[in-house]
Amino acid sequence: MRKRDRTIPPLGLLMVDVKEAAAMLSIGESTVWKKVKEDPSFPRPVRLSPKCTRFKVDDIRKWVKSVGTGVSA
Repeated sequence: MRKRDRTIPPLGLLMVDVKEAAAMLSIGESTVWKKVKEDPSFPRPVRLSPKCTRFKVDDIRKWVKSVGTGVSA
């Protein structure tokens, strides 16, 4: 068996699934999807394949910071 390369991508390219995004934001997965649908300032998901959608960690952090300061992203 070959070992997989487990290098960590640069911070701006780090992506998480909806479960991890929800955990980062302390909200439920359904709430993440609700925010995607209803809040234009919320980070947009990136569809990598029909069954694989991810969120950029950097976008989530920027959104949290903008919400904390009351500034629209």
